[in-house]
Amino acid sequence: MLALYIRHMYNEAMKKSSSVTTIRLTEDARRLLWRLGERLGITRTAVIELAIRRMAREEEVAARPVDAVDENINGAASTAPGGRDN
Repeated sequence: MLALYIRHMYNEAMKKSSSVTTIRLTEDARRLLWRLGERLGITRTAVIELAIRRMAREEEVAARPVDAVDENINGAASTAPGGRDN
């Protein structure tokens, strides 16, 4: 029952604090995304969110403040190694 409540709260939080992002996936990745969501009982969005957070933790990458991310997306700042733009 607790797991169901946690999933519900996560999904509600995502509805309030998220933005729409479009990505392209290979057919294999799309199937894996679907199967992971089904197995874990979470949305595909939650699967992607958790995968990003897990990879960031493993790579020791911390989230930057929103302003810094916005500047990088708009091309005003570059934080890539060696000064390269991504």
